[in-house]
Amino acid sequence: MKLLSTTVLSLSILTVALSIAGEDKAFEFTGQILADEESVFILRTEKRGMRVNCPEYLRGRWTCGDVVRVRGHGEFNADELEVLGRRQMPDAVDTTARRVIGGEHDYNFVRLRGVVASVTSDELDPKWNWFVLRTDSGAVSASVLSRILPLGTLQGFMDADIELTALATPFSSWRKPLGSHLLVTEAASVKVVRNATANPFSAPPLASASLPHRQCISGSVIAASRTRFFIHSPDGRILSVRPADGQPLPDAKSKVCVSGFAEMDPFRLRLTDAVVRIEPNDATSLPEATDITAEDLFTTEFMRNAVNTDYHGRTVRIRGTIAGTPFSDPSSGILRLDCDGRPVTADLSGLAGHPAADLAAGTRIEITGLCLAEFENATSTVAFPPFKGFTVLPRTASDIRLLARPPWWTPFRFLCVIAGLLAVIVAILIWNRALNILSERRGRELYREQIEHAGAELKVEERTRLAVELHDSISQTLTGVSLQIDSAISAGGGRLGPVQQMLRTARQMLTSCRRELRCCLWDLRSRTFEEKDMTEAVRRTIAPHSGEAEISVRFNVPRQILSESTAHTVLRIVRELTVNAIRHGKSTQIRIAGELRDGIIHFSVRDNGCGFDPGSAPGPAQGHFGLLGIRERLSQSKGALNIQSATGKGTKITVSLSAGEFKDESQA
Repeated sequence: MKLLSTTVLSLSILTVALSIAGEDKAFEFTGQILADEESVFILRTEKRGMRVNCPEYLRGRWTCGDVVRVRGHGEFNADELEVLGRRQMPDAVDTTARRVIGGEHDYNFVRLRGVVASVTSDELDPKWNWFVLRTDSGAVSASVLSRILPLGTLQGFMDADIELTALATPFSSWRKPLGSHLLVTEAASVKVVRNATANPFSAPPLASASLPHRQCISGSVIAASRTRFFIHSPDGRILSVRPADGQPLPDAKSKVCVSGFAEMDPFRLRLTDAVVRIEPNDATSLPEATDITAEDLFTTEFMRNAVNTDYHGRTVRIRGTIAGTPFSDPSSGILRLDCDGRPVTADLSGLAGHPAADLAAGTRIEITGLCLAEFENATSTVAFPPFKGFTVLPRTASDIRLLARPPWWTPFRFLCVIAGLLAVIVAILIWNRALNILSERRGRELYREQIEHAGAELKVEERTRLAVELHDSISQTLTGVSLQIDSAISAGGGRLGPVQQMLRTARQMLTSCRRELRCCLWDLRSRTFEEKDMTEAVRRTIAPHSGEAEISVRFNVPRQILSESTAHTVLRIVRELTVNAIRHGKSTQIRIAGELRDGIIHFSVRDNGCGFDPGSAPGPAQGHFGLLGIRERLSQSKGALNIQSATGKGTKITVSLSAGEFKDESQA
C-alpha cells in the first residue's frame, strides 16, 4: 500500500509537471460526449477518444450524447464548450474480456456476459466502486460511480451471472499498465441473467480455476496471516484462502468451510473473495513439523543455490536470528530472519497479540509454521514469476520459541560508543586548542606587561640617577648662591637701596628656580607616570603640596592613550595651578576635573581662594614664573589657557590641549 501510494504520488507529480510544460499548447475538438466522470467527460471524435478535464463553470452545460466543440489548453483542459446538437449514443457490440483488456474497443460501447467475482471501493477515490467480471475468456475490471451503483448493490451481484453493457476505456494515468477496463454509465447497464445462490456454501466442490462461479471446500486451518489463511483439506490439499471484506479470519486448528472464486497461484489453486463458515471443531491436530535449515530451502536434488519448492506448503521448524526491526512497522508482525546467512521471512501478523514488537534485533528464535515459497504476480511479459523468498507462518504463539536474547554489545551500540568517544575526543581537542589559544594570549599579555614593567623600571632608575646628579650639582650650587644673596642683603644693614632691591628680586627668582628644581627632582624620583589611572596620578602629583587644603580630583581621561610628554605636561600644569592656589590664593578647597571631549583634553582647577586680577598679576620681573611656564608648555602643545578670577571670588583656570598634538603624541 505504501509503495502504491508513493507510485501514485510520483506519477501525479509527473503528470502535473507535464501539464505545466504543455500549458501553452491549445486544442480544439468536435465530438460526442459518451460518459460523465464528474470532473472529466469522455469525448469521441471521428478519429479518436479522450478524457477531457471539465472545470466547474462548464458543468451543467452538456449531457451525455451531446455533440460539442471544445477548446482548451495543455493536456486536455477545457476552457470553452459549445453544444452543437445531439446524436443517438453508439450501439454496443458483443465482445470478450480478452479483447477489452487488449484495447480493441477503447472508447466504444461493448456488451459481454460473466460472473461478478469481486467488489471493492476505490482506495484513492471513494466515490468510485470497482468489480471484477469473470468470463470464459478471462477476467476484466469495471468501474462505476457510487451514486449510480452503491457498494451494497454491487455486493448483491456477487456470484451472479450478469450481462454488462459499458464503455471500454483505457486506465487513466498510473493505472495504464493494467490495460483497459469497462466504465458503467448507468445502472440499467447491468442486467442480472442468473441470481447468485442464496446459500454460498451450496456451491459445487472446488475443482478447477476455469469455473467462474464460487466453489466450496472444507478443511482445517493450519496457519493464518493478516489477509489470508491456509487450510488443509481432507484430500490432502493445502490451499490459500483470501476472505472477502468483513469475513472472519479463523485461528489455527479451526475447522472451516469456505466458498470463493478459484484462481491459480504459481503452484496450485487458491480461493479469493471467500465467505467463511467456522464449523464445530473435533480437536483437530496440526501437522507435524519437519526440522530444516536454510540450506535445505536453497538446495535441490540436483544443484545448490536453487529454490527448493518441495517445502512449499509443508510445516517446518527453522532457527534464525532477527536481522532487524519489522521492515514495515512494529505492528505489522513481519520479521526478517537471518538463517545461517540465508534470508527467511516470518509472518506473525495472523497471531492474536503477536509478539513481533517485543522481539528485538539480534534475538535468536526457533519458529514452527507453514513454509511458503512467495512469487511475484505473473504478467504476460514474464515467462516465470520472479521468486520473492520463503515465508514461514506460525500457527500459534507457542510456535515461536526464544533461544537467546540479543547481546547487549550490539553493533549499533558499539557504533554509539565509538561515536560518543569520538565526540569526547573532539570536544577535548577543541577545549585543548581553546586553552592553548587562551594561554598564548595570556602569555603575550604577561610578556608585554613584563616588557612595559622593565621599561618603566629602567625609566625610574634613569630618572633617579639624573635626579641624584642634579641634586648633587645644580641644587647644591643654587643653595650656595641663595646663601650668598642672603649674606649680601644682610650686609646692607637693612637699607632698601637699588642694589638690595635687585638682590631681593634675585633671591625670589632663585627661590622659584629652586622650587621648580625640587619639583623636577620629585618628578624624576616619583612613579607617578607609571600610574594606569590619571585621577590617581593627579592625586599623587599634588599630594606633597596639598597641606591642609581639601582637594577633590575627577580626571576622566584614559591614561593608556596619553604619551609620556602629554601626561607630564598635564600633571605639571595641574601641580603648578594647585600650588599657586594654595600658596598665593590661600585656598582651602580645590576642585580638579578633566575629560576627553571631541578629541581634545579639557581640564580645570577651581579654588575658593582670595583671587587676583589676571591683568595685574605679578610676572617674571617680580620673580613669579608660574603662569609664564604654563603658557610656554601650552604653546609647545598647541594648547590654550583661560583664567576666570576676581579679587575675593576665587579662581577657575581652564586648560585645553589641541586634538592634533594629542593624537600625534599618542601615536608616538
